Amino acid sequence: MYLIKDKSGRYLKTTVDKTTFTTNEVMADTFNSQREATDYIHKRFPKRRRRLYKIVFINDVIDLTPDTNIQSNINYFDKSQQQIDKLIQVSINPEIEKYRVQLIKYDDMILDIRHYIRDETTKANACWGYKIFKALQDIERKRAKCKKELQRIVMLKNKLEKALMDTKDFDYEPYKYREIYDINEYINNPNTYQM
Repeated sequence: MYLIKDKSGRYLKTTVDKTTFTTNEVMADTFNSQREATDYIHKRFPKRRRRLYKIVFINDVIDLTPDTNIQSNINYFDKSQQQIDKLIQVSINPEIEKYRVQLIKYDDMILDIRHYIRDETTKANACWGYKIFKALQDIERKRAKCKKELQRIVMLKNKLEKALMDTKDFDYEPYKYREIYDINEYINNPNTYQM
């Protein structure tokens, strides 16, 4: 698989409405061929900016396409589970840790402002009181956004892990006979069997 890399070492990642870059290979957009990646650069970027991007070959990209061979399909889920585990370890866990650290930082900042307000030596007129309130409000809003992103990523991780467990434990329910409740009797006497 091929990825598009910029001069800063970040990889191309597109969303519905914009083009962004990420430092994580797993989250980057992949191209099946070098030609496909080259065409993308030529279509999306002006000529003067094309030299800022290069195409790199990545050999270790998650491939979720099952083989047509039955034996390899049996091993396919083991391989997929390992790849999803790797995705969680490489991509999701660092994001969770990043947001947890940021959340702790916001909590500490809020606590600092509260201690400043509580301090006996702090004197605040209306203007200074508003500035304190505004600073606290900005931090609280940033914290709320950070917490929301953290919860979304944790929810994604939990869903992936649950899906992995469900695939490991998957088995068909016992078959319930619909019309022929006694197979032996039906096979021995098909004409007299009461349905």
